[in-house]
Amino acid sequence: GFPEVITYGLPPRVAQSCLNRIGQQVSAGKPPRVGATIDRVFQGLRGYLLAASDTSDLVVAGQAYPETIAAQLVWPDEHGRFPWDSGYNRRRCPQPLIGPPPARRAG
Repeated sequence: GFPEVITYGLPPRVAQSCLNRIGQQVSAGKPPRVGATIDRVFQGLRGYLLAASDTSDLVVAGQAYPETIAAQLVWPDEHGRFPWDSGYNRRRCPQPLIGPPPARRAG
């Protein structure tokens, strides 16, 4: 019942570790919320689960489940900023977004 989770740009071991932590939360009955920041995924930094609108990279899941629902685990730069935040380090932390970024809050 939880969306497939995909991430981009991380070294394979780091990505696997992060995705495993999300899987552990789901298995423990405490799944992270899609469309929100999540703790305890990256060492000392929060991640964000972005609702994915493009699932074309999930080939195997798409073959098994034609109506694949997915979320992208978006990781922050070294200062905790996400790709939609001002000052995000795109050069050091490149990652495509496969869904619309969250709306900016006023204030």
